[in-house]
Amino acid sequence: MLAGRFRAKRFGVRCVRALLFSRIAAQSSIDLRADRGPCAKRHEDVPHSKAGCARETGAAASTVETRWLVATALLVLPFLGAQGQLPSPRLDTAFPQGVQAGTSAEVTLAGAELGDVSALVFSGAGLSATKIEGLKFRVAAAADATRGFQELRVTNSFGISTPLPFIVSDAVEVVDAGKNQTRETALALSIPGVVHGRADAEQRDFYKLTAKTGQALQLACSACALDSVMDPVVTVIDATGRTIARGDDQLDRDAELSFVAPADGEYFVVVHDKVFAGSAAHQYRLAVAADPAATVAVPLRLPAGAADFNVGAPQRVAEIEPNDTPATAQAPTLPAEVQATFDVDWFAFQGEAGKPLWLEVFAERDGHASDAALVVHKVTRDAQGAETSKMVLELDDHVGVPGPPQWLLGSRDPAASFVPDAAGIYRVQVVDRFRSRRPYRLIVREAVPDFAVVALADSPANEDKKLFKWQPNVRRGGSAAFPIAALRRGYDGEIILRVEGLPEGLTAGGVIAAGALTGVLVFQATADAKPWCSAVRVVAEGGGAAREVQAVSYRWNVDNRDNVRLAGRLSNVALGVADEVAPLSIAATESKVWEAAIGADLEIPLKLTRPNADAQAKGEWQLAPVGLPGLAKFDAVKVDGAAANDAKLVLKLQNKDGNTFKAGTYTVWIRGRGTVAYKADAKDKVRDLKHVEFSTPLTLTLKDPPAVAAAK
Repeated sequence: MLAGRFRAKRFGVRCVRALLFSRIAAQSSIDLRADRGPCAKRHEDVPHSKAGCARETGAAASTVETRWLVATALLVLPFLGAQGQLPSPRLDTAFPQGVQAGTSAEVTLAGAELGDVSALVFSGAGLSATKIEGLKFRVAAAADATRGFQELRVTNSFGISTPLPFIVSDAVEVVDAGKNQTRETALALSIPGVVHGRADAEQRDFYKLTAKTGQALQLACSACALDSVMDPVVTVIDATGRTIARGDDQLDRDAELSFVAPADGEYFVVVHDKVFAGSAAHQYRLAVAADPAATVAVPLRLPAGAADFNVGAPQRVAEIEPNDTPATAQAPTLPAEVQATFDVDWFAFQGEAGKPLWLEVFAERDGHASDAALVVHKVTRDAQGAETSKMVLELDDHVGVPGPPQWLLGSRDPAASFVPDAAGIYRVQVVDRFRSRRPYRLIVREAVPDFAVVALADSPANEDKKLFKWQPNVRRGGSAAFPIAALRRGYDGEIILRVEGLPEGLTAGGVIAAGALTGVLVFQATADAKPWCSAVRVVAEGGGAAREVQAVSYRWNVDNRDNVRLAGRLSNVALGVADEVAPLSIAATESKVWEAAIGADLEIPLKLTRPNADAQAKGEWQLAPVGLPGLAKFDAVKVDGAAANDAKLVLKLQNKDGNTFKAGTYTVWIRGRGTVAYKADAKDKVRDLKHVEFSTPLTLTLKDPPAVAAAK
């Protein structure tokens, strides 16, 4: 069988990547036979068989050890304090992280730089919050509040915070008080119902429910989807302690399971972290429903308009079994999105010579621990009708955009265009290298030029292996920026970013040059800009198309990427104007179009000002241009941050040392990077913090060398 030729690859502690092209709600069906995770270390209250425990050997034991190291490292990471850059509010936890529509709940917040929180901001309608004291708020959901997965942020004098998911449901929602760590103290669950809990180290949480013979129940334990560091395991046992069902890593690291009650009676639901880690950051949301069609899992994707390039309105069809052999290949009408479950699946379609098609699998990006592979076969028949099949394309991991790994834009999902060389029948084989029975989506459609753009909330304190949750905010007279990346699919033209709904005193601009994959989105505030905070709509335009931009947000801080996985998700783009003055302002001495011929040098005089006495640039600052296509190497201009009032930036426009300049007019910024001596108020001690400032935009026109221009 062809599937045998695929080599299994190691599934380590990797994050779910390339969220940009995922559907809004992850869909899953559970095959418990495929989810045989290693046994827990402690079983006093959960009897088990010797056969089951025997699985925890070899590679499985190694996985347990690896996850123990990871979870131990994660135990303290979410509450790392000041990150070494100018203050910006960071929201790490909100407990509970949801509320039933028509009710209210007391929500406690935790994070960094959360002093003087003035408001809670929700992305959906019908939610409001009133302050109780400190970081405790009463959150109320109206009866008509927007249901489902929303974003929660807070605002204060430093701007707007990093986001957290917040869920509004119709189910009864309760909070685990932390006193249910035995079967005797189990907390009763409503059906349907939701409970918000926190895992304690070396402990399990017990819940109980009553079911009738033959009653089907669905359970979902969400943690990673809530930006929690917990890796939940859920086990259902009966009154005798016999294991009925188990859930682990069905959606990313989160657990889902379904079971049919074998008899009338009481059942216990046991929840714990996979390696028995625990802290205030190890929170989870356990949901239960009796309707098999009920959506009890927390979706992994925020409903913020994520694009998946499904141009041509693919028809959604279900997989039709059997389709496990070439002879039984399913033949959906194109364009199609086939919703299927991994085994060895075959599909067939009619190809036209020279007409490109787009082939893509969504599995890992939908939150499933899968590693899909796709092979295309060309089918021909001779005069006697004998069939010949030839492999013409093999697809594996999608690498995404070249660049820093923190972009999180690659995935294990295959995706590429395919151009048939002749009209005829083509077959597609899809398998999972992990040999799972998890859901996936296969998309086959016409390949139409398109693109998407994603923005990264990049902290000035980030290092090679140390990365922080971060929210850019702009100070009066200063700037804030998001690095941006284009995921191009056949469109190579210029992409211009437009930001809607900005208040007076705040402007923004960004561009990704033709053929380029990265750029920058820069927000700038005037010296008299008023404090302001909001999510903003950023639109990327090019080739007659307009695509909404989303941001990549990290789920937690990572102190060392060698030990802790980096995980991200899509969020809305947001920005705040802080009630502070920027520590440094950078601008060209003249407002004009800067012109030079390729091969020459271009000198740009700069002026530096320091309007904030409580945040003074100090030490060495490095200045460099950002956004100029073809600039691969530039030796940063070094200035004294405390004393320099002017600087001269020289662009050597020779096409050498990797630089490949082309004639054209471009928008660029001068980026300054260095250290600021900062104190929040007169009582605060001075701290040395990292900071980045951008100049006002400059327009550069590069001309062809005289000889080339004369030849034209």
